[in-house]
Amino acid sequence: MVEYISKSNDFKKKIEKATEDINGEVPITELFDAEFMEKYTTVATIEDLLEKTGYGNKKFEDITEDELNSVVKEHTSFETWGKMKSTAGQQYAAKIFKQHGFSIE
Repeated sequence: MVEYISKSNDFKKKIEKATEDINGEVPITELFDAEFMEKYTTVATIEDLLEKTGYGNKKFEDITEDELNSVVKEHTSFETWGKMKSTAGQQYAAKIFKQHGFSIE
């Protein structure tokens, strides 16, 4: 019973550490890393994709959802920017959990 409790506490600590690593801000280039971009898009980097919006000197926050959706639909396998972000977030979380020794299928 003591061994079970010890393993349970170790497991809980691993989950807490992985969760800490996921929480907070993630740089956009880390969220949309080269592997993600190669798998799902026709461009090499997230910056290349954002350039397709014609944003020029605009801040990212100034690019409209419609502009993002249009570019995403044309240059990725996603229909919307929201779906692309969601998939990237899920894959990022899975990567962090794998780094902490969890088996993610």
